[in-house]
Amino acid sequence: MRLRPYVTSDTKTLMQLFHTTVHSVNVMDYTAEQIDAWAPPNQDPALWRMRLSAGQTLVAEDKNGKIIGFGSLSDMDFLDMLFVHTDYIRRGIGSLLLEALCQYARKEGHRQLRTMASLTALPFFKAHDFHLVAPHSVKRRGTTLENYELTKTL
Repeated sequence: MRLRPYVTSDTKTLMQLFHTTVHSVNVMDYTAEQIDAWAPPNQDPALWRMRLSAGQTLVAEDKNGKIIGFGSLSDMDFLDMLFVHTDYIRRGIGSLLLEALCQYARKEGHRQLRTMASLTALPFFKAHDFHLVAPHSVKRRGTTLENYELTKTL
């Protein structure tokens, strides 16, 4: 497995990975309506390209070059996205992506990393020394979802 920087040709693969992961992993904590609002099938690739290019995005590939995860920082101290393909979860890939992004944020002079995590991801982030700041309710496409504001000292 290797980590590399995001390139725009990764966009559709990352969109599909996000959609598949949310629809398969997060179903234990969110309703079908919430999942559909969070990860609809018809997302705009141009918006994704802009979002992923705006900060630091890393892509995880297996030994054959298959994309198996990604993570991104926006504002260099906000973990915007961290997703691992459903077939590869619990193999340390998310941890490797997170550590690499933490190192990048440290290098940029940040002393803290912030994120908004799903209920499903909360145990992962707590295991990586993130601390709960506050729970939040957010609206996505007219549907309310619960998530959690977390911080980690770098």
